[in-house]
Amino acid sequence: MRVLGFSLVLSVSLAAFAVPESTISHRPGDFIQSLQNNPAAGQQIYQEFCASCHAEHPTINVGAPRFRNIQDWKPYSSLSLETLLKIADTGIGHMPPRGGCFECSDENLKAAIIYMMGSDLGSGSKQK
Repeated sequence: MRVLGFSLVLSVSLAAFAVPESTISHRPGDFIQSLQNNPAAGQQIYQEFCASCHAEHPTINVGAPRFRNIQDWKPYSSLSLETLLKIADTGIGHMPPRGGCFECSDENLKAAIIYMMGSDLGSGSKQK
């Protein structure tokens, strides 16, 4: 009985340190490679790397501009895509350089920025 209890506690304790399957199979380089010539690349990069902080209801709320939120993006709406890319490249506030997508090309990041801000990037009239 005592051995069974110890085994159960040991099993539960080891499960707490198990590496999730998604971590083992996470290959960002392969993910980015799979997006070549994909018109939805910006959306997919947003979902994989940006949404945790930039979603309408972010899981990590650090005050990042939320997805297509006019008010949140207002300070950035008059900036060119090249300037926004430079900001993304170096990081800002809590955002790491390249938004954490170190495998992303500049074109990948531009696609994600356009997707997040909306197709009327820089016009100041984005819809939520």
